[in-house]
Amino acid sequence: MSEQENKDLSLSVLEFVSSAPNINRACSSLLENATSIFLPFKRIENSDVSKRFLGNNQVLEIDHDLFGQTGRMQIRGRLLGQIHKDILEVLLTGEKVFNKNDRKFSVEMSAYQILKRLGVTTSNKEWLSSKINEIAECRLRFLFDGEDDFSFNFIETVTGVTKKDSEGNIVKSGEKTIKVVFSEAYTAFLARTEILDYSNYIDDIVSIDNTFVKAVVRYMLTNNGKNSKIKISNLIEKLRTDKIMSQIELDRNIKLLKSHETQELLKEKFGITLIGDETLVFNELETKSHYYIKPLPLTDSE
Repeated sequence: MSEQENKDLSLSVLEFVSSAPNINRACSSLLENATSIFLPFKRIENSDVSKRFLGNNQVLEIDHDLFGQTGRMQIRGRLLGQIHKDILEVLLTGEKVFNKNDRKFSVEMSAYQILKRLGVTTSNKEWLSSKINEIAECRLRFLFDGEDDFSFNFIETVTGVTKKDSEGNIVKSGEKTIKVVFSEAYTAFLARTEILDYSNYIDDIVSIDNTFVKAVVRYMLTNNGKNSKIKISNLIEKLRTDKIMSQIELDRNIKLLKSHETQELLKEKFGITLIGDETLVFNELETKSHYYIKPLPLTDSE
């Protein structure tokens, strides 16, 4: 493999500065929502796909249509679920601090704030730290037929933060503040891909109990919400859910998606309805909005 292949994305200082306002709005990206990076399982460790992952030296490879090209996605080091996506989105809607020197950004939030946004009843801050560290252990690699590939990890470091007042004195607080530094490669990825801003949907997304339904909603938000239609079978093919779940699991989740209770929830909170028995339609609610943010032109970084 040549040195050019499998390299992390990077930005020049000028690209970083010019892309910061766009990244500041990001809560996700088209690629993250339109692929199976975040698996639709509550307990990944009990799934067959986890056994495949562990039996292949902690690498899961899935064929995907990436940016309109035939390609493959590799998940390395750690499998992530929809709960990890919940946490990422909550973090990304926090206040971002951009560091021009190392071309990264960071977010500081208290564990209490994150858990409250997640609607998690547990006060176990170690659980939250563990989940964020799991995100940091995951590395993604995207391979394209006949072209160079690229890779990135989401998070570079996770640390506890000691808060100080304006005079430099340590502020004593019972709340644990977590500082998450996102990697240079993920920062560059967000600068060079189509960003999604659906901040005012996130609280409703994380409150969904079923992980498959969460993945469906996130996929639907990649569309413009103007009578956007997709057959359930096509959505499953796009997300490669049939390569991840057993047929029994898939049938059970499709049945739940079509249930009256779920359909009422999707209609009320997201403007998603089921036409007939197969077609999902997304019409954005008047009270909510989401946006696409175009990427920077791809140039060679120095």
